[in-house]
Amino acid sequence: MKVDVYQVKLRMPTGQGVSLLVPAGTDLNTLPAKVRDLGELHFDKTIDLETSDTRIALDSEKAIANIGKDGYHLQGWKMDVQNK
Repeated sequence: MKVDVYQVKLRMPTGQGVSLLVPAGTDLNTLPAKVRDLGELHFDKTIDLETSDTRIALDSEKAIANIGKDGYHLQGWKMDVQNK
């Protein structure tokens, strides 16, 4: 499944964020108001997403299920950087 990934511009601590995944080519105006009103959306990339994919900070199977059911998937993420 081709998926467009958007980063949601929110005031969050450094190293944290929210990504929006939708089927590639989705008109964002067709998304529910609760999604459109999250914040400014910045297109990041288009990816091929399969249920068997192993991705950092993303449960591919859950994302595909949510996209199929709701038309979108919201993914919160947090990045911890540690020096060794």
